[in-house]
Amino acid sequence: MNMAFRKEAFEMTGGLPIGSGFHKPIAEDLAFSLELKKKTRKRIVFDKDAFVWHRVHSYRFNWSYVAARSRHIGTSRYMIAKLYRIKMDRESNLLSRIIRNLPARIAKGRDSVKVLRLAVFVAFNVAIGYLEPIFHAYTEYARLEQRE
Repeated sequence: MNMAFRKEAFEMTGGLPIGSGFHKPIAEDLAFSLELKKKTRKRIVFDKDAFVWHRVHSYRFNWSYVAARSRHIGTSRYMIAKLYRIKMDRESNLLSRIIRNLPARIAKGRDSVKVLRLAVFVAFNVAIGYLEPIFHAYTEYARLEQRE
């Protein structure tokens, strides 16, 4: 996600959360947005016409990166849903949109098989990431039970 906020927004929330990001449990952009919304009780505007251009490094164009990133998104969504008690259905909505648009893409001769394969791969890894904290908590609980 690319985002822009006024300076006052960062001052109100104390900036991006420490201990968040791709290699941490929670995505900092989402946590920041939810914290800002909670503190100000104002809505955050999405501008679909805003365009951000940035370089995408070549290491991101491989399956292992996509899998790791997707799992991180799943874990982050789980943590955010628990912390903020909200429903996180963005990925399922995206997947259903991709599947709905497949017949039109096939009719136009687009590489729909590649899109479907990527969508299923990402959805699977997001689900794995979403379940990881649950599995980790269960195994941690079982380990503590064995100590007693």
